[in-house]
Amino acid sequence: MHEVVWSDLNCFIGRSAHIPSLLDDLGSGDEEASSDAYELLAYDLAWNENVFEATPYAIRAIVKRLARHEIAHPQGALALLGIFGNGARASPEKIQWRGQEVDLTTLCQDLVESELDLYVGYLSSDDSRLGALEVISTFRGRVDEAASALHGAAGRANSIEARKEILKAIDDLREWNEPDGGRSDSFSSHHDPAIQARVARKHAIVARIARGEHDRPIRRGLILSIRQRLLRMIRRGWN
Repeated sequence: MHEVVWSDLNCFIGRSAHIPSLLDDLGSGDEEASSDAYELLAYDLAWNENVFEATPYAIRAIVKRLARHEIAHPQGALALLGIFGNGARASPEKIQWRGQEVDLTTLCQDLVESELDLYVGYLSSDDSRLGALEVISTFRGRVDEAASALHGAAGRANSIEARKEILKAIDDLREWNEPDGGRSDSFSSHHDPAIQARVARKHAIVARIARGEHDRPIRRGLILSIRQRLLRMIRRGWN
C-alpha cells in the first residue's frame, strides 16, 4: 500500500486519494462501514463495467488483505474482486504496469484469476463461501482450473448445503463461458438484450452477496442514492 501514490491514479470521480480509507473501511469489523465501502469502491473503480487506472492497485491491496485474513467480513471484498475482474471497458485502455504497457481490462482479469487458491481457501467458511464462489464462477481465462478446483471443493464439502452451493457455482461458471454467453473477448454481444440481462443478474447477485441479503429483495448495490452522494461530497470537502 505504501508504495502506491493513490493521488496520482484516476478512478471514476477523478483522483483516488480516498481509496485507501475505503479499503480500510472494507476490512473493518463495522458492518455498516464495510457495506458503504463496498458500494463506493464498486462505484469508483468499476462504474458501469468500466475499470480505471486505480482498479488493479485496489485488486492487489484487497488480495493481500484477504491472504493475511485482515478483512473481518470477507464476503464484500470477494464480491468486489468478481466485479473488478470482469470489466467490459477500461479508462484508459492501457496503463504502465511494472515497466510495461498492458491492456487494463486484461490486467484486472489476470490479477483476480491468479489468486484461485486463495478463493478456494475461503470456501470452507460459511461466512465467505458465497463470495468466493462468486469470484470463481465468473472466471473467463483460467476456466478449466476453476472448474477443477470447484469439483475438488465439492468433494470435500462438509455439508449438503455447501456442496449444493459449489455445484451451482460450477453450473454458473459453465453458463458464464458458453459461446456467445456472458461476454466474448471482443464484447461483440454487449448489446444483445439476453446477454445484458444475464450480466445484470450476475451483478445483482454480487451486490446481494456482499450485503448478506441472500434471502431478501435485491436493491441496486452499485447506484448511490442522492443522499449518499451528498454525504460523500461533504466528507471530501467539495462545495
